[in-house]
Amino acid sequence: MASSYGRLAALRPANTNEAELYAIPASTEIVGVLEICNQDTVARDISIALTDGAGAAAGEDWILYEFELAGNATLTQSPITAKNGEYIRVQASVADKISFVLHGLKIT
Repeated sequence: MASSYGRLAALRPANTNEAELYAIPASTEIVGVLEICNQDTVARDISIALTDGAGAAAGEDWILYEFELAGNATLTQSPITAKNGEYIRVQASVADKISFVLHGLKIT
C-alpha cells in the first residue's frame, strides 16, 4: 500500500446548492481534515455530508447540517475517514463566500 499526504480537494461554491467536494477513488481510503472558511463578514450556514453513493445526500449522511459559522471564521472538521465509493458533499447558505479545503492522507 502506498500513501501520500496533501491537498485532496478545494471548492468555493458559486451557488447554494449541495455540491460534490471529493469522490474517493477506486482502491483508495482517506483520513482527512476539512477546513471551512467563511470569507463573509456575517455568519453563514454550512453543511457537510459523507455519502455512500453519487447524488444528493440522504438525511443520515450529514456530518454537520446548517451549522452557523461566524463571519471571517474558520472551522476545522476532523478526522474525516472515507473509502472508495464514498463522497464528501458540501453546501453553503451563500454563494462565493465559503471555501472548503480537504487535505489529508490518501492510502492506495
